[in-house]
Parts: sequence; C-alpha cells; structure tokens
Amino acid sequence: ELGEEFPVKLHYGFAEGLGNATYMLAPRIQSE
Repeated sequence: ELGEEFPVKLHYGFAEGLGNATYMLAPRIQSE
C-alpha cells in the first residue's frame, strides 16, 4: 500500500539533496 508511494515520495523529496541515496532505496523497497 504505502510501500509503492513511499519510495516515490522519498525520491522526489530527497532527490534534491541525496538523489543517489534515494535512488538506491526506492528500487530496494519496490523489489519487496
């Protein structure tokens, strides 16, 4: 439920600062 929107929101929110970190976290959460 939230797992799909969680990585997306994090990627868009942190993309400005971390970008790389969110990029690695997003696909990892989606995989599960």
